[in-house]
Amino acid sequence: MTLLLALDFVAPMIGGAVLAGAVSFFGGVLLAKRDPDEIELPLDERRMQGLENEVRRLDRERVAARDVVEQQSRELHSTQVKLDLKSIVSTHTESPLEVLERFAARLGESVSADRVSIFFVARRSGEELQPIVQSGQPIPIGTEMLWQHREQEIARSAIQSELGHYYNRDDAENPLGESPIGSAAALPIRVNGRVLGALCLTRRAVDQTFAEHQRLIDFAADTLSQTLRRVFDEATIRRQARHDHLTDLVNRRSFDAYLETEIERVKCSDSRDCSMILADLDRFKSYNDRYGHPAGDHILREVARVLADQVSRLRLGERSIVARYGGEEFAILLPGVGRAGALRIAEGIRTAIEHETITIQNISVQITISIGVANCPLDAKSTESLVTAADKALYLAKSNGRNRICQATELNHNTELNHNTESLSVRGTE
Repeated sequence: MTLLLALDFVAPMIGGAVLAGAVSFFGGVLLAKRDPDEIELPLDERRMQGLENEVRRLDRERVAARDVVEQQSRELHSTQVKLDLKSIVSTHTESPLEVLERFAARLGESVSADRVSIFFVARRSGEELQPIVQSGQPIPIGTEMLWQHREQEIARSAIQSELGHYYNRDDAENPLGESPIGSAAALPIRVNGRVLGALCLTRRAVDQTFAEHQRLIDFAADTLSQTLRRVFDEATIRRQARHDHLTDLVNRRSFDAYLETEIERVKCSDSRDCSMILADLDRFKSYNDRYGHPAGDHILREVARVLADQVSRLRLGERSIVARYGGEEFAILLPGVGRAGALRIAEGIRTAIEHETITIQNISVQITISIGVANCPLDAKSTESLVTAADKALYLAKSNGRNRICQATELNHNTELNHNTESLSVRGTE
């Protein structure tokens, strides 16, 4: 500073060239006397800044690459789960419930759900909504009732609103309330345009796990809806194949298959008895001739209803079968029922039909029925011979005046009836 003031003072008294030389000389001296580290400092700062920027760029790229890998991993996992769920519902089994249980277990495992439940709408109004399938970890002791109540509430909400919902206990609008459930998801199950139930997922943790897996859960609900639609359609087809379209009773082909199974049970000593009732309407042809075939169809439907009601009232179990055997003939399979029990059931059927009033074209008519009863192993030891024995007993009932019951023992056969014996079928007999 002193030097600059001095130069400024003497500048008018000396020439410009001399001044320029002096400045150059003293400036060089000053620069020569500066610390070399001070000279290189700006360059080091630039280098450091550049290195820091490069590190930050590489870090961003690393994070982005990690995010891409994680996203690809999640998508791969989601795709695998979807394939697993599709594979499960494509399994051909006689137990749809088993398929739903496996489906729920795989879905719950893939989205970290503590519990997965599948609800169906109650058949009758006033019934409590109950899950048909539940999968997952045991509910903490002491919280079972509250947990189940909250599950029912969110499932009912999905069914009534026909919309999917994702819940978190920390949300402002939270239906979970004070409950052990921290987060939940509930989606409606649609079959042929109708909401028939709900898929419900719950977990204890309060987080966004279900929301993060929303696409997968939505896919699961759609797959479940498609599966149930297919199952219902297949069940309808199978039922139509097994049942008579006019009376809705089991048809003859299905009855013969059930009968074969029950006779094998007797042969293997899995069942002690199997009885068969063969029944035929008396003078049915005259009703057809007098009132026409639509009236005859009406009579057959009413008789089928009475037969089904009578057998259902006895609570003989699901293995008891009522079938339309052909024309105006009906067959009843009674597994585990002896001869005496079969005769009592037959008498109950005969009496019920006799007292049933059927209205045809504003005219009340009453009909009667003839019945033959046979038992395995008392009267026959094979499927064919049991049918033959029941058929012959029915023929005897017709021959003895109709509206009565005959049993195979009245035929005076002490040995098994040969299945090659010509059947004395009375289908359509007056």
